[in-house]
Amino acid sequence: MPEKMSFSRIKAFWDCPTNYYILYIAGIKTPPTFPLINGSATHKCIQEMLSSPDPLNCSLTSGLKNAILKEAKGTDIKLDTENIYKCSTNAVKALYQRVPGLKIKEVENKFESFLSDGNNGWINKIKITGIIDCVVKGRDRGKGNPVYIMIDWKTTGNVSKAIVRYGMKMYRAQLALYKYFWSLESGIPVSEIKTSFGLIGLDRTMRWRDVRCSIDFLEGIMREVNRSLSIMPISDLPYYNKEFIKCNYCFSRSICMESKR
Repeated sequence: MPEKMSFSRIKAFWDCPTNYYILYIAGIKTPPTFPLINGSATHKCIQEMLSSPDPLNCSLTSGLKNAILKEAKGTDIKLDTENIYKCSTNAVKALYQRVPGLKIKEVENKFESFLSDGNNGWINKIKITGIIDCVVKGRDRGKGNPVYIMIDWKTTGNVSKAIVRYGMKMYRAQLALYKYFWSLESGIPVSEIKTSFGLIGLDRTMRWRDVRCSIDFLEGIMREVNRSLSIMPISDLPYYNKEFIKCNYCFSRSICMESKR
């Protein structure tokens, strides 16, 4: 068992222990896909924009274009830098329109922390790691009170379907944990941090998926993660996932199917 564990790795175990075994125990590498590389490139473009002195007026410079193309280096995947730039521009504009008096607090904040429960006192020996895409501070549209909003960017081919998907428990769990860790780091109470997915369509559409993460939900997820960490060091190929529809979208599908013949 490693000393550090990303939430992506934990989520892979929740999705399908077979896929988790293939990726992290057997160490079989799956080839990069266009959605994965395009998503990474869009994240990079938004990161560069929000880190600039004037995020709302970033042009597609050669430096920004090179930063985008670097995400596909070593692969045969061709990226449309113009479309990625326009999708990212729309996302940044939507963010500023959504939050009055917006100030950027964090961009691509990497964290690692032990998962602890203040009530029961247990502390897992494994550090949870992750990257918080963006945290902004602004004013609440209703009463004008200060508000912190944590954003996780997601690229998708179908924004309408993604709105439903990113309301599911496993995705809410990601933002709940990230909010918890950023609260520890920043000193901002969990109750004062709002969370949202920024859904970016390949057709340049942009929608928000607000996620409510109550304290009870957060504590439940923490207990579930802690339980999962205790059983994840599996050494044999575990049970076969019967959810064939989900399997169609799995990067390890061909390897998994072959192993069961």
